[in-house]
Amino acid sequence: MELGLANIREFRSKKLQQNFGFIFEHLDTSSVTGQPYLPVMISETAADYYHSRTPSVAREVIRASQISGIEDNSVLAQFTGHLHADVNLYENFIDLFGVKFASPLSNSGRSFYKYFLVDSTNVEGRKTYKIRFHPKSVATPVLDGEVNIDSASYALRSARVKMAKGVNVNWIRHLAIEADNRLTADSLWFP
Repeated sequence: MELGLANIREFRSKKLQQNFGFIFEHLDTSSVTGQPYLPVMISETAADYYHSRTPSVAREVIRASQISGIEDNSVLAQFTGHLHADVNLYENFIDLFGVKFASPLSNSGRSFYKYFLVDSTNVEGRKTYKIRFHPKSVATPVLDGEVNIDSASYALRSARVKMAKGVNVNWIRHLAIEADNRLTADSLWFP
């Protein structure tokens, strides 16, 4: 996860340049918007996921975690706690930053989204459907993107979604989620 400041041009006043000009040497370009931004914090976590079918148990063991860019991590910990929430696209609603987004895979997905079958391909020897979805309305928090669905099990193989343009969620302007699942030896799809 990465947090950054956008609209950097507005901060480039002469007074700011005198004291903090070095900051602008660390600008990056957003892969989502193509606009320059200043990275403020990067959080990385490496974890192992374990799943048992009988009994049905899932467990995550965090092997390493690092936060860079903020001196006082305890102040930011409360804020970023919501950012590390598990995103489960199978749920009817996805809770992000205290806002419930309608999931494209929800039971009522057709009320929120228009779906388009874009392609069917063979991925790792398995037929996979690529389905794009777009919001019918941005009056409620919705997403925009595409999912890849395994044709034999109808399981989610991967997803690339972003917050739909025009959705108003407090201070968040851009949000992108990528999820990849793989087929395990016991025929379960797992992140």
